[in-house]
Amino acid sequence: MSDVTVIGNSIFISGNIEGKEDLSVQGKIEGNITLSNTLFLEESGVVKADVSVKNAVISGILVGNIEAEESIEITEIGQMVGDIIAPRVVIRDGAKFRGNIDMTSYENTVQPIKKVESSFKRPVLKQSNSKTVISRRTFTSNAGSASKTIKKDEVNTPALNNKIDTKESEKIKNAVKETVEAKKDTEKKKELTENLKK
Repeated sequence: MSDVTVIGNSIFISGNIEGKEDLSVQGKIEGNITLSNTLFLEESGVVKADVSVKNAVISGILVGNIEAEESIEITEIGQMVGDIIAPRVVIRDGAKFRGNIDMTSYENTVQPIKKVESSFKRPVLKQSNSKTVISRRTFTSNAGSASKTIKKDEVNTPALNNKIDTKESEKIKNAVKETVEAKKDTEKKKELTENLKK
């Protein structure tokens, strides 16, 4: 341990301690401790304080809350009553601890989720009474050599919630009827021709 300040067995400090060096406590401290380096609380050390450090190794008695930027370790002979906030916490077998542990640091706390705007734009659907559908279906009737084809190039079909337009419906019915009748006529002519041959 280089650059370590030692508070000996016989020393009692009442007040706040701040520093940029490692601190080894063998005596007693009552107050707050703020260090930018490591706190070593030795077996003979007793600290009644709220502690804020980079790292801490507790082998003595700590009564108070402790927060560390990196890690806190309570050794086999360490005793602590208070809350711990640190990203890494080690409690050795035999250590005595009573309190809460929060293994997050203020830097790593969850940030609120930012709303992400999607680049995908949903198409706007226009509402109308009818829409035009291009149909590729054809009705074909073969009568001998002549053939009759009925095409539905454009059929106006109503929207889902509306009733079928009667004019368009009649057109479709008539086209189907003509096809069926033409087929029947062809069959009748065929039968007559066969009967005449007999």
